Amino acid sequence: MNRHLRHDREYTQMKPVVLDSVTAITSLIVLIAAVVLLPVLLPAPYAYIAAIVLFIACISTGGHYIGRQTI
Repeated sequence: MNRHLRHDREYTQMKPVVLDSVTAITSLIVLIAAVVLLPVLLPAPYAYIAAIVLFIACISTGGHYIGRQTI
């Protein structure tokens, strides 16, 4: 009866390819949201530059996290 509650399996890490894909998709969503929302708050040229900087920061942070997890 309690055999379904036992956790005798070893847990494994996610594959780096999956982590890269999730990071890229999330960063792309952040870029699209920033391009749509930031021009409302800032003048257009500054908003687009801020969106690109935010995208680069997001993807760099994800890459740094993946690098620390897989090494």
